Amino acid sequence: MSSERAFVIPRERTMLATQADRIETGVRSVMRHVESDQEGFIKLIQAAITAQVREATIALETQQDRLIDGAEKAMCDAELGVARLLESITQKTQIQLESQRLEIERLAHTVTLKAQTRLDAAALDLDQIKTQVGRDTGRMTMKAADDLEKSLSLLENGAISITDDAQKDIENFAKMVLGLGPQSTLQRGFAIARDDEDKPLTNREAAMNHASFQVQFRDGRLAVKDTDRLGGDEQ
Repeated sequence: MSSERAFVIPRERTMLATQADRIETGVRSVMRHVESDQEGFIKLIQAAITAQVREATIALETQQDRLIDGAEKAMCDAELGVARLLESITQKTQIQLESQRLEIERLAHTVTLKAQTRLDAAALDLDQIKTQVGRDTGRMTMKAADDLEKSLSLLENGAISITDDAQKDIENFAKMVLGLGPQSTLQRGFAIARDDEDKPLTNREAAMNHASFQVQFRDGRLAVKDTDRLGGDEQ
């Protein structure tokens, strides 16, 4: 009985250890894939953010150049108009010249104010665009980081759940294997017939072929002898 149990339990332990090694190898492979996917996802996010910032910077610079060119053109047009108006005024009387000079100065001041207003508005628009781009980039980065953290948490919880389930299955299987041993059979009230070589007699015919054998109970053994083998009666 002890030799059979000693043979069954190491074999089952070897099977359980092999299954645990396979599960551990699978979990490690999943974690390696997760780490590889994490690095690729972060690089992809960084590349996308860099491209968006570069495109926004180019757009801002282009818009700024256009606004400056427009303002310079407006200034040139205004200065040309003033020069032509001055040439016309010099041909008139001194009174008209003074009156026209005041008017020109007023117009020049108005044009300057309008140009300055446009420049201030353009600068404000640029600042607002830069601020908005910065906010959008920050939100995208935070969202991507949050999504990545949630994905890693789900994968980690899944790996832990798989490991726990495998451990429970191994424990249940070990209990079942221990419950199949002959000692458990004796503890449940059954008996085992054994020959002189201590081998189990599994049926009536095998017992009839032995003049004597032993019956093993949970609290000891009892010798049995066949006094009349021809009649087939056992004691």
